[in-house]
Amino acid sequence: MTSRPTRGSAIDVDTSPGHRPPLRARARGRIAAVRSGVLRHAWWWLAAWSGLLVAAQVVSDPKSFRSWFFIVRGVHVLLGPHALSLYATHPELQMGPLTFLISAPFVLLPHGIGSGAAAVVMQAAGLVALREVRLLLHPGDPTGDRRWLIAAAMTMVAWTLLAVSFGHPDDVLALVGAVLGVRLLRSGAVLRAALVLGLAVDCKPWIAPLALVLLAAPKRSWLPAGLVLVVVVLAVWTPFLIQPGSLRATGFTIAVDPTATIRLLGLADGRTPVWCRPAQLLIGAVLVAFLARRGRPEAALLVVVVVRLLLDPSTHLYYDSGALLGASMVDLTAALPLATSVALAGVLVPPYLLPADDGAQAIIRLVSLLVLGGLALGGRRRRSTDAGRRSPSARRRPSRAVLTG
Repeated sequence: MTSRPTRGSAIDVDTSPGHRPPLRARARGRIAAVRSGVLRHAWWWLAAWSGLLVAAQVVSDPKSFRSWFFIVRGVHVLLGPHALSLYATHPELQMGPLTFLISAPFVLLPHGIGSGAAAVVMQAAGLVALREVRLLLHPGDPTGDRRWLIAAAMTMVAWTLLAVSFGHPDDVLALVGAVLGVRLLRSGAVLRAALVLGLAVDCKPWIAPLALVLLAAPKRSWLPAGLVLVVVVLAVWTPFLIQPGSLRATGFTIAVDPTATIRLLGLADGRTPVWCRPAQLLIGAVLVAFLARRGRPEAALLVVVVVRLLLDPSTHLYYDSGALLGASMVDLTAALPLATSVALAGVLVPPYLLPADDGAQAIIRLVSLLVLGGLALGGRRRRSTDAGRRSPSARRRPSRAVLTG
């Protein structure tokens, strides 16, 4: 006697010999097989996509790596006799000391070899960052894996601009450190998270507000984590900032870009407002603290980047890599990669579609950034990824904290 398949079983059609499943069932099976294959080889697909983006960037823009000269300048000063006067003599260098130290081996290589190697390493760092994002997913979540892969593919478009077109290791290091820090925090390694976040600040100061994500840890961890963070930051920055004239770097200004959102406040033809940098740090810190206490540290990077882009006088395309990476973290709990799509279509793409309409670019940028901020602040709370690895009996018990240990 042949049993009848139950509803929801893996095969819900007659499989007796000589019977061909309906066309729709066969199509569903093939689609499922393709999806499964893509997810199994996700890293090969992403690596190939990343290589294609690099090739397209080099072909379309032979003058890539246009900001690398800042790194070369900083490394030469750092390795010279007046290393600690780095920011007193070159206030235009807005990167952290650790960036120049890490970049030194590439700068010391012959020009073409060093810059090429740096570009490859920085592009690969984007894949490392996306790996850390994927580790934030609950285990065994194929739907989440699909969302992650779509968001990752979009993120690498902006990351290529950061790593290859502009060549900014400071932002690369800060963003990788940010994602790694959040992932360590979610896994319960609070002190290691504090260490990594401190090193990220040592590479790029704008990431500093993200340090308040440590408030998502249990209160007993706040003091030791705070001490680790402060020691790591002060140990790197203090020798430079105590030099006469070094604090001039904090007042370095640039012209307000025609497409910047702060231009909508009537700051046309001006330079960086005096309140700009303090506002970026203060507002970013408040919003990160709010998200941390809500148990949503994954959304913290996006709000820091959104605040930076809303209040920054410049609109360099490499800034957008942080928006897409942060959006990919927010999309971990979304039904669709909505935030990443908004970041791509509303922040990265308009300069290409409307190159001659500065006002339209500024308005689209403003609206898109506000939408991204709303998605980050209004999303739902996630449990720790450790929840997916606990026993069934442990999962039935209500958790007293977002993170453990």
